Amino acid sequence: MVKEYSSGDIRNIAIVGHAGTGKSTLFDSLLFNGGKIQKIGSHNDDSLVSDFDIEEKKKKMSIHTSLGFIEVDGIKFNIVDCPGHADLVGERRAAILACQAAIIVVDSVDGVQVGTEKVWRFLDEEKIPRIIFVNKMDQDRASYSKIIEELKTELHANLVSLCIPIGEGNSLKGVVDIIKMKSLMPKENGSRETITGDIPSEYSDAVNEERKHGVEIAAEGDDELIELFLEGKEFDEELLKRGIREQIIDNKLFPAICGSAMKSIGITSLISLIKNFMPSPAEQTETNALDLSKNAEEISIKTNPKEKTSAVVWKTYIDQYAGKFSFVRVISGELLPDSEVLNTDFNEIERIGKIYTMIGKDIHEVPKLSSGDIGVLQKLDKTITANTLCDPSRPLKIPMIKLPRPVFSYAIKAKDKKDEDKLSQILIKYDEQYPTIEYLYNPETKESVISGMGQLHVDLTLEEVKDKYKIDFIISPPRIAYRETITKQSEAQYKHKKQSGGHGQYAEVFLRISPIERSKGFEFKESIVGGAIPKQYIPGVEKGIREAMECGVIAKYPVVDIKAELYDGSFHAVDSSELAFKLASASALKMAMQIANPVLLEPVMNVRIYVDKQYMGDVMNDITARRGKVLKMEGKDENRDSGINVISAQIPSAELVRYSIDLTTLTQNKAMFEMSFSHYEPVTGKIAEKVIEERKKFLEE
Repeated sequence: MVKEYSSGDIRNIAIVGHAGTGKSTLFDSLLFNGGKIQKIGSHNDDSLVSDFDIEEKKKKMSIHTSLGFIEVDGIKFNIVDCPGHADLVGERRAAILACQAAIIVVDSVDGVQVGTEKVWRFLDEEKIPRIIFVNKMDQDRASYSKIIEELKTELHANLVSLCIPIGEGNSLKGVVDIIKMKSLMPKENGSRETITGDIPSEYSDAVNEERKHGVEIAAEGDDELIELFLEGKEFDEELLKRGIREQIIDNKLFPAICGSAMKSIGITSLISLIKNFMPSPAEQTETNALDLSKNAEEISIKTNPKEKTSAVVWKTYIDQYAGKFSFVRVISGELLPDSEVLNTDFNEIERIGKIYTMIGKDIHEVPKLSSGDIGVLQKLDKTITANTLCDPSRPLKIPMIKLPRPVFSYAIKAKDKKDEDKLSQILIKYDEQYPTIEYLYNPETKESVISGMGQLHVDLTLEEVKDKYKIDFIISPPRIAYRETITKQSEAQYKHKKQSGGHGQYAEVFLRISPIERSKGFEFKESIVGGAIPKQYIPGVEKGIREAMECGVIAKYPVVDIKAELYDGSFHAVDSSELAFKLASASALKMAMQIANPVLLEPVMNVRIYVDKQYMGDVMNDITARRGKVLKMEGKDENRDSGINVISAQIPSAELVRYSIDLTTLTQNKAMFEMSFSHYEPVTGKIAEKVIEERKKFLEE
């Protein structure tokens, strides 16, 4: 059983970066050097600890976040390996927000890539301290100095290099640790035993220069250290660590080192950096929460084991045989075995059995989880990702996980109709368990739609569904949910009169409609004078208009952004009713719309594209070809010449059905994007004619 740790003796760190930089190998290397595994794994023989899922082995890539831990000098490192592919951003972001620090892995040849830029921006937004590890220094053409300059230029990062490689490419032997002023080399290739020695003479000048730079930077953040520096006093290891650490914690400085994860070079220095420079949960003194006992009042809860328990679920993983695992970070108090917690998202009590941590797929029982620690709970019936678990006497919601909206969708249906319900229930579970997978039925288009962060993300999900549940299905591009509106004011009068023995039906309405600001929806006004229509019938008029708006006059799409004014009418003392006025107003609306220049509206999306600058022209031309508008460009101006630029644009939704695929092809996989709904916009001409024709065929099916 794993021992207990206080919040000050814990480091929670996420390994992030662009796909293919060696993050999973680094995860293995840390576990290896921490004595938890006997060798560093590889994609080649499916031996990586973190990539244990069947689909990961098949694809030779990380799909899920994986948890591992090591102990160094009494300090527990919770290490989270995050997938690098752009489509798996949900897994990555949730993991980052469960940690207090990150390691950004950068390829020693490829340098700053799209994924590097994007994760750097996210870490900046969340003010998360980080270490840069320049990996694969044993590659041909590896250059640590080149990558450091590139990081400074393209990320505008205030870096301090805390190592120098001893050799590069095939000649890589180890590193010089600038803090310790010692050479560190593995005893033999891939050994966890490190030989500490003197600095090779040929590296003395370069090391002294980096040390001098480090001292200057250390002095900047501390008045006492500035005085010592100005007095020309020598900085020992502890003073240097103190000055640098303060700035790292404040997110003003980012330490960089290098090595080879596969050959276990530079890992000793990395472990030392994590231990000495990365914050513990105890230093994150407060977390924002909503007190549900006080009308969701905003409060701060302390990272303190003596506080009442609160925890957030940052990942859910379902094993076909072992069942559901809920990955949690304890914010306050303690999670104890055989205890009860309240899931405030569902207002359900959940029973906690045993408590675990994990190394890849292997579980290790722990006696408890204290504030700040990360662990795993099994078989919580109701609990899903992003849920809050807390002491029932203090109901809280911790809004910790911020996730982007899905960008790629398929319409999906079972090949065999008898499997339709089964497929739907399975996909509902995936929707619940994975926040960036969305599954819904669209009544407008009469389609079931599954969405994710890109084609790969959705394809992987559906492959898993097919493999695990043996269901065949058909996928296709989803239909677009268009709208209708009007472009000018019009009036119509309609008299509904029906006599069929006994009470008849009578209602007459005079209706005036006019366009209103886009996205305002619907406004209703009545200006009846002289009792032309009694007050009790007015709700029937509004109800009739609203129901009629569900089916427009162009292509039977819902109607939006109109104002309807009831300004006159008549009634019958016996035959009038709310139903009669409802029917009359519905017909009056249809008549008024016919002469109000109705138009079709299409959804337009806000799109934010991260792209390597060499493809900027291609991407912008493509946006124009998709009837889009470029709103803003970042990264190519007099102040910034980044290799990764950001384009903000608005593009019609109909033009984005295949965008995840097309952008990858256009940029040779050197771009990624996010999108969210912006507004509806008129569409006319041949495009509108095509939409109307397709809608007509659909309604006739």
